[in-house]
Amino acid sequence: MVTRFILIFLFSYSTLFAKIIIISDLDDTLKQSKGSFKLEALFQLLTARKVAPFIHLKNIFNDMEAQNRFYPGIEFFYVSTSIEKSWNAKKWLAENGFPEGVVIQRPMPLKIVEGEGKESKTKIKVKAKNYRERFKELAQIVEGKDFKFNKITEILKPYLKDQENHTFFFFGDNTQGDETSYLRVVNHLNLTNARIFVRDVVVNATYFTFDIPTFRYDRVEYFLSERDLISDLIQFPFVSFETEFLIYLDYKAKKIVPQYIQNGLTFQIQHKFCEKLQTGKKSVCFNEMKQRAFTVWQDYYLKY
Repeated sequence: MVTRFILIFLFSYSTLFAKIIIISDLDDTLKQSKGSFKLEALFQLLTARKVAPFIHLKNIFNDMEAQNRFYPGIEFFYVSTSIEKSWNAKKWLAENGFPEGVVIQRPMPLKIVEGEGKESKTKIKVKAKNYRERFKELAQIVEGKDFKFNKITEILKPYLKDQENHTFFFFGDNTQGDETSYLRVVNHLNLTNARIFVRDVVVNATYFTFDIPTFRYDRVEYFLSERDLISDLIQFPFVSFETEFLIYLDYKAKKIVPQYIQNGLTFQIQHKFCEKLQTGKKSVCFNEMKQRAFTVWQDYYLKY
């Protein structure tokens, strides 16, 4: 306990002279959007269903924000590639009790028209006639791959002059390439005190005991749940005892990882090991892989 108070004091004292900048994604990082399940994610978006937050990361953010009451210096920036007219991120963050901060979403791209049409800065030409090709073309236009990189770079420019005195925390997930965007920013700006935390929603960055491919980037710290984040309190000394206890309870109750993420691992290994089998064998394989995935999660809940 004494060690915790010393770490919190040192953390808080450092903010007297430096900034701690939090850059966070929203979907599948703070918000359980089910981005790895495209149809479910689209249904949530179109029906404006209330989407649950990742409560423990919210609590960690609030613990960090609480330091500002005594030693101002922590700033939050929420940057999402979601289109601002599709849902109100600022309202969602406020309703779910996240710290205040700058909220950035992509503007509605441009008006979409078919064929050549008249040249206009407010229009996108969709030339393909085949519906499938038109969809692919439109998706590439609307995706905006450089949006997050450009916006975060713009946000961080004022801190570059004395950036060695500041700490930059990036939070994201691996459903839509947050880690690559963050790594581009860190390398482009040559940030020395940067840490990148990525929620392993796809469940392909974490080592498991059976042979499935893993995709990891150096300098990225992957986590399946917030229990991984607080495994080393030197890393997160500002986490309150209450937050730590709630994380511990959900971990021990085996419910800290949402069901949709657990299902994602099941689907992933079923596809890898069963998809090419004949119908009868495929059914047996699917059941075996489902049990195998269940065992993996049981092992995860014995990790700590």
